Amino acid sequence: MVLDAKHGLLGDGRIRLDGKRSRVRRDTGGWYVVEDASSWGDARVLYRDAQDLAAIQWAGAILRIPFHEGEATFEWDDRPYHIGTMIEGEIHIRQEDRSVVRGHVTVAGLRLEDVATEFLPIIRPLAWALVLRSESVARMARFTGPSADVAVPPG
Repeated sequence: MVLDAKHGLLGDGRIRLDGKRSRVRRDTGGWYVVEDASSWGDARVLYRDAQDLAAIQWAGAILRIPFHEGEATFEWDDRPYHIGTMIEGEIHIRQEDRSVVRGHVTVAGLRLEDVATEFLPIIRPLAWALVLRSESVARMARFTGPSADVAVPPG
């Protein structure tokens, strides 16, 4: 499955997963609402620069994804997952030795070429969290020079 996430100029965005579009709307307090017609429903997504922390909230659950030295580990559905560094703009999420998500950062957001079926319930809000994080890292790179974490694509 292929997912494209694009951040609009006014703060909103859109996510397309296998041709089905979802809107992303700005909410209060830095949160974004990611529309999702799945059984999980809409999610709220927050990324905090200072803590290098992403949070995804549904009606009955919250997923916290703390990044340390450019990488993150989180647990979902009783399984541990690892988000690798986004060096050169590449995105890799693994569950032990198995790849569950693979993609790259784009100028306007990100594109995930491979998404495991088990990840479909959370992939839209997770992708938006990664969009926000990649933008934050790119902003920091402009002020501090080239980053070892996320490369800003040309163009």
